[in-house]
Amino acid sequence: MVVLTVCIFSYFTAVGILSALLVDLSKEFDISVAGIGQLITISVITAALSAPLIGPFSDRIGRKRMVVSAQVLLGISLLGYSISQSFLALIGFSVLMGLGGGMGMPFSLALVSDYFPSQTYGRALSIIYAGQPIALLVGVPIGAFIADRLGWHWSFFALGSFTLGAALVTHVILSPSIVSPSEKKMTYVSNFIEAFRYRSFLPIIIGNTLLNVAHFSVATYLIAFLRQTYSLSVWEVAPFLLIIGFGQLAGVIAGGLMADMFSKMKICIVTQTIACLISFVLMSWPKNLLFSVLLGGLFMGLYSSNRPAFLSLMVTLSDHVRGTVMGIQATSNRLGQALGAASGGLILSWIDYSYLGIFCIVLSIFASAIFFYVSNWQLE
Repeated sequence: MVVLTVCIFSYFTAVGILSALLVDLSKEFDISVAGIGQLITISVITAALSAPLIGPFSDRIGRKRMVVSAQVLLGISLLGYSISQSFLALIGFSVLMGLGGGMGMPFSLALVSDYFPSQTYGRALSIIYAGQPIALLVGVPIGAFIADRLGWHWSFFALGSFTLGAALVTHVILSPSIVSPSEKKMTYVSNFIEAFRYRSFLPIIIGNTLLNVAHFSVATYLIAFLRQTYSLSVWEVAPFLLIIGFGQLAGVIAGGLMADMFSKMKICIVTQTIACLISFVLMSWPKNLLFSVLLGGLFMGLYSSNRPAFLSLMVTLSDHVRGTVMGIQATSNRLGQALGAASGGLILSWIDYSYLGIFCIVLSIFASAIFFYVSNWQLE
């Protein structure tokens, strides 16, 4: 679990450090912050597109090889960042970073089924997925500290070296992953056909996309909401981000325990329903700073708490096309994130923050309705 958690941790630390160093990179390459910020967009889009395309290959050659290869690609991309002398080079290494993310994140989670019994999927996935909030709480601050003391080059170099070292450890520690043979002769395209043969799969993917759009329409602008509502500088808001980060981490761990005890579908329904109501109160009733921060932490924690349930549901859907399934769900997460950020920005350009909560409620109702409808089916 530690080496799989590190794989998730490395990718989200890389994206987080890149986000934290946008101003430094902007000055170094004489490009606007908005222009440098497109490196993150390139990385995320590459990860979203590559995950489902690579999925069928992981079903054939094993997911361990994919995870190790992902760490190697990510490590090389970070070392490339550290020595880049042009914006074009940064674009190339951003694509490589995205490939590492597209290969590493979904298949690290899919490996749970190869190494752990089904009754522990929720807890195992919660620990591995905790690599994301841990990256925000530990990895990004350390990277920012190195950049402040030694320069941004050394920040990327340190994380790249760490990631390559982690790839070696992962290769040594993990036994070869299981490749479950199918009774049918599978081709690349038939892997996708087989995945969508499960009648629950497409509705769940649509529901998950809507859920992510609802979440990220609020989460993307949460920090901006706090800063503008309470007139805070970057340094003044930083301590409160720790509270929100710990809320995410607590949500992931609690979600893993719940996923092994209760209906996974119902967990997604209940947590998202409560989260959307909290988002409405958060955005519509800014009583005081601490109150808003605690609500923000609870909102983020509730979303994180349904991730282990959803992921363990995906892991148990199929044996021989599990990599394909996990790649498609990874794309639904990234698509929801992109649409949520775009929709939230559009709402803010027209009206104000209070309508983000309303938007979140509307989409959450549709997402919960889909999960409720599918919960009456038996996954087959």
